[in-house]
Amino acid sequence: MLHFFSHDLELCVLDVLARDDGLQLCVGLDFSGQRWLIYRARADADDQVWVCAPESERAIECVKRGTACVGDALRHSLTGLAEIVTIGREHGQPDRCVSCSDIPNDLLPSPLWRVGVGSIPTPDRPRWKWLRSEQGAGAGAPAA
Repeated sequence: MLHFFSHDLELCVLDVLARDDGLQLCVGLDFSGQRWLIYRARADADDQVWVCAPESERAIECVKRGTACVGDALRHSLTGLAEIVTIGREHGQPDRCVSCSDIPNDLLPSPLWRVGVGSIPTPDRPRWKWLRSEQGAGAGAPAA
């Protein structure tokens, strides 16, 4: 159970789709039976930031199969809204309900990240670097 203490959002984790030093991406279920895509956008010594978006069964399946990019699913949730939950070392901050188009880019994964297509790209490990390291330098790959 992911329960964000002193937060309104309570989700039960159904399926872990990616791990990177802890949970990174999972599918959750709320009390009403709605499925959510839950993405840990940031985790450091001071806080954790999660982006949670209600999704359709079809969107969840596309993300699971790797036919949809994670960022696209978060940007196009079932309701057009997403919850940003920040948990600080000292105490939680209020959830922010935002329009999907207003999710800050620094809280989204690489636009090209798909589940099952290699390691999780981050700003310091962009997609083309892990493609080069896992598949060899292909034509058109930027030089390191």
